[in-house]
Amino acid sequence: ASPESQADRAVIRGYAKQFLKDIFVLLGTLPPQMLLLLKMNDCLRHIDFSLGSPTNTIVIAGKYAAKAVYEDQKKAASLSTRLRC
Repeated sequence: ASPESQADRAVIRGYAKQFLKDIFVLLGTLPPQMLLLLKMNDCLRHIDFSLGSPTNTIVIAGKYAAKAVYEDQKKAASLSTRLRC
């Protein structure tokens, strides 16, 4: 690794240590689905980097996540309508 990237990593580690408590508090407020999406993005970014792929997996994952949320809300609305009748 180049000296610049090592210096960048050291700075990031310093910030992570400084803000660790705040990071955990923030992560504790997120819904589990969001945490899963963040972890999936991290894993896919690592795979893309390892394979040298320029694919923007967060956009692809976001489309699938949005579709899943839409379908879930549609199903919930349909069920709610049937229960009112």
